[in-house]
Amino acid sequence: MPATGKALCFSSQQRLALRNPLCRFHQEVETFRHRAISDTWLTVNRMETFRKVQTQVRLAKKSFDKLKMDVCQKVDLLGASRCNLLSHVLATYQTTLLHFGEETSHTMAAIHESFRGYQPYEFTTLKSLQDPMRKPVEKEEKKRIAQQESAEAAAAKSVTFTGG
Repeated sequence: MPATGKALCFSSQQRLALRNPLCRFHQEVETFRHRAISDTWLTVNRMETFRKVQTQVRLAKKSFDKLKMDVCQKVDLLGASRCNLLSHVLATYQTTLLHFGEETSHTMAAIHESFRGYQPYEFTTLKSLQDPMRKPVEKEEKKRIAQQESAEAAAAKSVTFTGG
């Protein structure tokens, strides 16, 4: 019996020695399980969110493609309308311009005929522009010169009249 008691006591000590690693193993398995479940749950939620966003993107792309087609059709229609408008306006403009050219040509021909026999004018070209501040000074000089010339002419008349 003492041998059986010692064997049971030794066996219980061995079981107590195994308890701590077994408890640790159990704790790590539980931690792994909780983390794996929460991580999987987060991944599933993200996938659901991604699916919702992907569905919205698909719908938006369909809407975008439809609007893109509408815009392309409207741009083509506006281009054709602009060409038609320009064609119509330019045709009218061309007719008006041709009429203007003919009328102007007839008028200029008539003016040319009316100027036959007139003496041509002699034109001179200015080679430099004068300072606008010189005008008053030049006017005063011309007045002074005119007065001197008239005084000289009057003196010459009086000399000629008395001398002759």
